[in-house]
Amino acid sequence: MLEDRFWVQDIVVDKYHAPDANYAMTVRDYTLRPSADGDSGAITITLPPVTEARGRFYNILVRAADATNSVTIQDKDDSEAWGGDYPFVAAGEVLFYSDGMSWHAIFGTLGVISTKTIITAAQIKAIRATPITLVPAIGAGRILEFLSATLILDYGSEVFTESADNLAVRYTDGSGVIVSDSIETTGFIDQTADTVTRGVPITDAIVTLAASANQPLVLHNTGDGEIAGNASDDSVVTVYTLFRIINNN
Repeated sequence: MLEDRFWVQDIVVDKYHAPDANYAMTVRDYTLRPSADGDSGAITITLPPVTEARGRFYNILVRAADATNSVTIQDKDDSEAWGGDYPFVAAGEVLFYSDGMSWHAIFGTLGVISTKTIITAAQIKAIRATPITLVPAIGAGRILEFLSATLILDYGSEVFTESADNLAVRYTDGSGVIVSDSIETTGFIDQTADTVTRGVPITDAIVTLAASANQPLVLHNTGDGEIAGNASDDSVVTVYTLFRIINNN
């Protein structure tokens, strides 16, 4: 037995995997380092049987993930009070413990999460009609708490033009509740050099639970028309969004 090998000081090697595709864990997979990047698409990690894993800890550190190439951790539908699957849309870490009946998630670096979104010129010029998803919905009962957004203009060869076309972060879509202060585009989007600005949380982002739970965060043009200019379509805006997950299950 494994315990016997330990007492005689034999070598005991914990099982380690770094999957980049769907993976079903065994009770010996104490350390997992999944990665979803490039063209891997969304992958799912399934925890081992909760009864067989009783008394054990499992460390899962997601090395890479984004909104398209996400990593979702699920149980085998055998855990009591399972609050729902754990989706990673950015790198993060979580420790799971089994008491034999239920899985308990002990969060590591999954407190504040950052996502990176690259918005093309064509998307910028259509963002009033088609808001850009910054953070996708992350499951029933889970609320995304917006903390900040850092926007970086990578200037190309011509300026963008705008009149009264400011930006804001909302829940859901262009009609959702606004959760950020207005992000002024004058002096930002119309510049001829790489430029940085930021969005911060609005003071009272009062919203119904139904309109916030399991809803994405999107960037929307709240102005009176679309942004124009940059005929060459060679400027881009990169958005780094900081958020927390509130589990209301």
